[in-house]
Amino acid sequence: MLFNNRLSLIIIKRACLPVKLILLLFFLLFFSHINAQSKKDKGFQSLKVELDLGSIYNDNILKYSDSYLTKFKNKEDEGRFHINTSDGLVLDKSLKLSSTFLFFGKNKTILDGSIARHSYINNKIKTWNQIDFGLQQHITKRLIINLSYSYLPKFYVRHYRDDDWVDIYGYVPETFQPFEFAKNAYGFWIQNSFFKNKQTKLRLSLDYGKYYYNQHFTEYNSNNLNYGINLYQTVKKKLKFELGYQFVTSKAKGFDGIQETKDNSDDSDASYESDEFSSAIKWTIPQFYYKPHNIGVDFEYKRSCFTTKHYLENDRIHAGRIDDLYKIGINYEVRLLEPLTVSVFYKWCKQDSDTRAEENKELVSQEKDYSQQQFGLTFNYIFKDIKFTRSNSKK
Repeated sequence: MLFNNRLSLIIIKRACLPVKLILLLFFLLFFSHINAQSKKDKGFQSLKVELDLGSIYNDNILKYSDSYLTKFKNKEDEGRFHINTSDGLVLDKSLKLSSTFLFFGKNKTILDGSIARHSYINNKIKTWNQIDFGLQQHITKRLIINLSYSYLPKFYVRHYRDDDWVDIYGYVPETFQPFEFAKNAYGFWIQNSFFKNKQTKLRLSLDYGKYYYNQHFTEYNSNNLNYGINLYQTVKKKLKFELGYQFVTSKAKGFDGIQETKDNSDDSDASYESDEFSSAIKWTIPQFYYKPHNIGVDFEYKRSCFTTKHYLENDRIHAGRIDDLYKIGINYEVRLLEPLTVSVFYKWCKQDSDTRAEENKELVSQEKDYSQQQFGLTFNYIFKDIKFTRSNSKK
């Protein structure tokens, strides 16, 4: 009975979390808005409120391999599957508020915050929320720096067996437990514009992410560092393209026992390093019925090499594993009204997993290979763009 009461309390707290985050977001940004309005001569310029609404069809919500999709359809592996359908409709909702200040002469300071909810209609277990805050400072007309923070309270991946429970209870349905994590992420980037027309921009970024897994998979807790460089180029204002590279290093905890260490543990070690290459192009099409619109295409390739020192017998999922991930996206955007923009997009991704151990190739492929397609429609509406000037504030 005590366990049930505690479980109910945890569920209630998790349900209230998005509401608390919304209240916190509104409080911080509207407080800055009200405070700045009372001191307009100190630099408050504008307040913007944006609402995004989207509907997305995802044909493989848990990124299952063909092997697991077949098991799901055949109702095999009792206890593994906690979804109603392998595909589904996702409703995306986000609210963003941003305030612009002029604290340092004519150099802008932008404070923003947003909260997003991704609701899976037929599979509530997959629904997740995220809150973001950002601070951007224009140092000169060419140089910008940006600080950001984001918090993801719970993200469900899928159910896996808890190996410690398997050692006690055997291969029974109860040993399948939810594999989910919370995440804190901190970001920094610096960007500079080059040449007289400032159409060439170079951005250097550094991101740190801290992942906290639930009590069944604490060996997967990790610290991630992401180093990035991006080049943005505009050609005659109608054509823009981007090239990017990111290097990621992820250090997993690798043990879950009180007296264990990473060196003597028999738990999984999901540490890895990855290289990611990206490119994108965006073309502003000639106006159609006086409606500005554009089309964009992007491509990403990522190779992840797992760095565990465990022997194959102790960590068959990670030892010697290499993942190749490919992503392609196509987006069409049109501004129907001054405050309203509509986008239609398609996304495709595919992961091929391999290993240096010949005897383990089939297992790794069956576990980690997957493909996924998404089709979506989104609406972006700017409710307000209230502007103030120092001259107006003195009237």
